[in-house]
Amino acid sequence: MTHATGDIYASANAGFRAKAAHVFDPGGSIFDETEVAMWKAMATAYDDQETRQLAPRANRRSGDAGKNRRDQNGLAAGARAVVLEAAATLFEREGFDSVNLERLALLAGVSRSRIRRMFGPRDAFLQAYAEWLCEQERANWREAGRRSGDDPVQHVRELFIDVAAAMLSDGYRGGQLQRLAAQSSDDAHPVNQALTSHAFALRDLLMRLAISANVADAEAFTDTVMMLWTGAARVFEASIDSRRFAQRLSTSVNRVIEGYVRNA
Repeated sequence: MTHATGDIYASANAGFRAKAAHVFDPGGSIFDETEVAMWKAMATAYDDQETRQLAPRANRRSGDAGKNRRDQNGLAAGARAVVLEAAATLFEREGFDSVNLERLALLAGVSRSRIRRMFGPRDAFLQAYAEWLCEQERANWREAGRRSGDDPVQHVRELFIDVAAAMLSDGYRGGQLQRLAAQSSDDAHPVNQALTSHAFALRDLLMRLAISANVADAEAFTDTVMMLWTGAARVFEASIDSRRFAQRLSTSVNRVIEGYVRNA
């Protein structure tokens, strides 16, 4: 459709709409039937043209809005990760009680007001931090499974290889989940609920691995491995004792496996 034709339709459509109440009223039309049919056809054609022109713009706006939302969500997630990483650094170095919002904001490079908007009050922040720590640990479990292929026994070994490697590293400070649990004695506290759920997830993983490995007593095997895991998690910082514990950890795990798994 040419620009001139579009202008004609626009003019016709404006005039038509001004008299529409009469045009479409069989008893009150100021036009004859031929003129009414002409106006209707021209108005319909103009409406069709508007629809074709506006639809791509609407789609672009919708697409731009979706992209903007995705970008904003990505930026928000990135900012949350930066703040949580900064919190981990401060908590590991100085403990939970000595860290305040101002120092966290300074290290993260994010304003205090934005941190409040992202996380809310202190308890909500600690809950988010606990969930973040748990997800990081679960990601390590998945990576251990990837390395072990379809071998459930090797998956158990890989879980403890990661723990031992971390304990042997310089500047190791572990037990963050255990330290976090000590912040509240209330089992109903959201932080403790998140940690309890995390412990159940580990137990469930170990039970499934035990069953896949045809362990004779999967529950006893899982309980024993969980005790080893809990003991390792309570080693809070690098020391001669922590290195000794790490060196013995793989031997201890292998002995448990040999005691429960045939042909391990």
